[in-house]
Amino acid sequence: MLVSLFWMVLGGFAWAQAPDISSEQLAEGRKLHRLAAELYESGRYAEALAAFEETYALTGLPAILFNMANTQERLGDLEGAVNSLLRYLPDAPSNKVETIERRVTSLRERLETPSLPMPPEEPVPLVAPLSPSEVQTRLRPRWGLVAVGSALAAGFGTVAAISYLDGLDNRDQGNAEAYRQTLVLNNVALTAAGVGGGLVAIGFVAPRKYEVLVSASPTGAAVSFRW
Repeated sequence: MLVSLFWMVLGGFAWAQAPDISSEQLAEGRKLHRLAAELYESGRYAEALAAFEETYALTGLPAILFNMANTQERLGDLEGAVNSLLRYLPDAPSNKVETIERRVTSLRERLETPSLPMPPEEPVPLVAPLSPSEVQTRLRPRWGLVAVGSALAAGFGTVAAISYLDGLDNRDQGNAEAYRQTLVLNNVALTAAGVGGGLVAIGFVAPRKYEVLVSASPTGAAVSFRW
């Protein structure tokens, strides 16, 4: 049985983790997707596909592949639609996998039998583009500073402890010159260890901002990911 082009998105879409992108890229991707949706709804499918492809290249969001498949089907590129749906399938909601597989089967049947009738000409509903309310700013420690600071504090802390013990031995043995040298080394090591501790503190006190997508579905289902 052929799958109608009026295939509706009835549940939340679980959008997979996106690659590392900046807030500027996200804003540009949102603008491109909005343009692509407008072109699609107005029947300008070739231009819409180009905009969807640019959106996907910029954001890497798998749900864009679903919109690309819809557009490719409207253009008569059934093979392209099949490929886009197969790329989207691993990230599709589990309750939609069977429906997508049936749609792929239907498209392949039409490829093998060109005489099969085309579905109605109404556009297929698209995945809703992201809105600013769906993105929240969160904070996380600067783990690079924490790692470097921890290494400095541990390494030079060990040197400070060893030099302190050596200094006590030199003092007890009456070796004034060696005692002064170990005292200098101990002070330098303590300073470096203190710098390391300061870096660790900065890493936690001055965290880095990142963004979380908290609702990425037309139904408002709370599905989140970070980058």
